[in-house]
Amino acid sequence: MDTKELNALKDRAYKTAIAHGFHEDERPDAFWLSLVMSEMGEAINADRKEMHADTKGFIHYMDATKFYFRKAFDSYIKDSLEDELADIVIRLFDFAGLKRYELDIASIDHVFSRHRILEFWDYKLPGILVRLITMLADASNEDELQQYVGTVICVLSDGFERMTGSDKDLWWFVKQKMRYNELRPNSKGETEKEKFHDLLHGFGLEWDDRNGQIVSYRWKPQEGDVYYYIDTDGSVIREIWHDKSGVRSL
Repeated sequence: MDTKELNALKDRAYKTAIAHGFHEDERPDAFWLSLVMSEMGEAINADRKEMHADTKGFIHYMDATKFYFRKAFDSYIKDSLEDELADIVIRLFDFAGLKRYELDIASIDHVFSRHRILEFWDYKLPGILVRLITMLADASNEDELQQYVGTVICVLSDGFERMTGSDKDLWWFVKQKMRYNELRPNSKGETEKEKFHDLLHGFGLEWDDRNGQIVSYRWKPQEGDVYYYIDTDGSVIREIWHDKSGVRSL
């Protein structure tokens, strides 16, 4: 993870939050930091219950089906410790996007020595998260708060394997959760496209609509001239269409 990619993820998280109505009203910084705190509480609870993501099950399901990303995520990742830690980072990304912060992947070195970071592990996960949210709350000015946001993200990234024991890093989970969030209905109630938007992600599907409502999806394999039409409930319509012209028609 480099600084450029870090800030690209930040911008993506903020854009998704806007689309889902999180910034329709102006709120103080304390409100957004309290959302970070709530995610930390959920992470502590998941840790207490020893709830961990089944990454192998998730990957196997996606390899076998190619469809239904949200169903796979709900079954194998959602509400796990890894998922909740990813949520903390996404909340911080959203806040940083709102504040127009440019995050620095190396900011951890500007605030604490490596020895001080290692001392965090003596407090185990609950103590680590409490210390991190306290650090954010104690920021005395805007520059310090920006620096601390980056520091918290880096601490979570550096310690993710130690905190979770996962075979995937923090950024793998952040990217999965961001995709999951993007598939949720947005603030304008545009739910039909989001309902099977994971199909579009999986195969580059196009869709046919009538009066603005999706009635079917269309998938063309990379080779051959066969088009498969898929109903909005995910079932493949039996007819196989040959349509070399690429014209959308039912």
